[in-house]
Amino acid sequence: MREKARQFANDLGVSQSDFDCSAGWLERFKVRHGIVFKRTCGESNSVNHSTEAMTDWNSRLSTILKDYNPNDIFNADETGLFYRLQPDKTLEFKPKDCHGGK
Repeated sequence: MREKARQFANDLGVSQSDFDCSAGWLERFKVRHGIVFKRTCGESNSVNHSTEAMTDWNSRLSTILKDYNPNDIFNADETGLFYRLQPDKTLEFKPKDCHGGK
């Protein structure tokens, strides 16, 4: 954010001596505008569980998994498959809910 603020100041013709984009300036800017660092969590309402497709998938999944030992079933987000996963923290305005996405 500090680098972007420097770019804006430069584009507006403000000299570096008139505008110091320090860490303190950034913290005061965030407080003044109610910006906080939040952890994104969950995929709020990303799946409608009551659809016919979801009901069909649940029954198919049960059929697929019946031949597997429960110790051999893993949640994919616990593996290294998500090495390009988006960050789990972001800057957001205080009153807004902060949810992750797919």
